[in-house]
Amino acid sequence: MEARDELCSYIQSNLKDNQVELILRFVRSLARFDFLPPLTVVETIETTIPPQQKREYIAYHEAGHAVAAVLLRIPFSYVSIDGPPGTPGQIEFPDESSTFSVDDNGVATDKQVRQRQEERIIATLTARATMERLLDAGHPEIDKGSRSDYRSARGRAESIAGNSYHDQAAYCVWLECRAIHTVRLERHWAAIEAVAANLLKKGRLSAKKTREIIKQAQENWLQKQLNTIEGYDYRAINLDE
Repeated sequence: MEARDELCSYIQSNLKDNQVELILRFVRSLARFDFLPPLTVVETIETTIPPQQKREYIAYHEAGHAVAAVLLRIPFSYVSIDGPPGTPGQIEFPDESSTFSVDDNGVATDKQVRQRQEERIIATLTARATMERLLDAGHPEIDKGSRSDYRSARGRAESIAGNSYHDQAAYCVWLECRAIHTVRLERHWAAIEAVAANLLKKGRLSAKKTREIIKQAQENWLQKQLNTIEGYDYRAINLDE
């Protein structure tokens, strides 16, 4: 405890505010991947969140996954918030763990495979970034909804970072930064909101329908940004770039 307090005091005394926040954010992120504490009594009481509110949280969580998957061209069959009790939110990414070779450290030797694994980790972690934007900082639903995502990300990271537990966690932290950037872009957030709204109405969306919703939402967002420029054809812009 004393060592930790001394370290915190040193950091706050010798670094600028923005550097302190950067370091603390990194440490908090690393801790999420490196240590997953058990659910507390408060977090396990589902009745603390009204059912409709809970359903909205799940819709945004799954919408984050789905939008990232579409942006990164990751195949999936559907996204749903009407799954069985305990796992109401569902989106399935293909499992490629048995289709590539690894070296002595357990790292994939094919660079394209490693890139695909990275993309799937980003799509997995985009859900938490979505909830962080949607909810107030420290809201228990942020951590609660992302535990299984972290475990999944860590599992995929093994094929990239090797067998080291801590290397996997650090690698996921870097990819989480990319997920956060995705959510911060307003045109992507417009797509997340649109997918979430449709999930709340229908409960389940096919991959094709999800892509259509995202495309329309981004076009609508871009049109609003350019509606003051007379004669500008927003449709000529490639939203996939």
